[in-house]
Amino acid sequence: MKNFKISGTLAAVFVLAVGGSNALAQTQTSGPFTTSTPVPSTLTEWNELLVFPQFDVALGQLTSVQLDFSTTLTTTLTLMNNSPNNSYQSTAFTELQITIQDSGNNLTTTGNPQLDVISPNYSQFLAPGGSATSGPLSNNGSASQTFTQSSILSEFTGSGNIDLNGATFTQAYVSDTSGTTAASQVTDASLTGDVIYTFDTPEPSTLSLMAVGLAAFGFRALRIRRHNRESADRSAK
Repeated sequence: MKNFKISGTLAAVFVLAVGGSNALAQTQTSGPFTTSTPVPSTLTEWNELLVFPQFDVALGQLTSVQLDFSTTLTTTLTLMNNSPNNSYQSTAFTELQITIQDSGNNLTTTGNPQLDVISPNYSQFLAPGGSATSGPLSNNGSASQTFTQSSILSEFTGSGNIDLNGATFTQAYVSDTSGTTAASQVTDASLTGDVIYTFDTPEPSTLSLMAVGLAAFGFRALRIRRHNRESADRSAK
């Protein structure tokens, strides 16, 4: 039986076609896709789901997931002077934190996306035992984070949706020179977000080269088998 040989040219074409598919990959993006369930301005504290479409694996190989979130807080602050004898100048503000988490807790390993928003300050001179309430104070905040971990890429890949949970934590801070004043807050907050997928696909030229290489490889193999069969038939005669 004769040895199976492939010409050096065909072998080079085949290796280039197969091995070059990664080297000649095209990087593309899909999105941004905005959540279908944004949270309207809602009294804190709340726990809500943001729903995003998963990445379609038919597009290529997912390499990163970018998450962008934004929020608006609107707060009303009340300052109270607990001293029965002295007046004080007091200042307060509200801090809003929103933490984003996935159902598999994979975002935790890289640090959950988090929004941290501070309201404008509210300052008042308070008489003994007095109090004062601000009007609505508003501010905006945003956060962006990119993930490349395999567990997260796998979770975001599929033909359906992925749910991310957003949870708020809100508190008021007060400062004065006496330590006898206190502050409380009533805060509404909204939340929305986008996802952007980055993925690799082979260059069209790479796909063509691969097809040519495979076709040439198959044609050459067919000719060798036919030649070997004819040689075997002649030997039998």
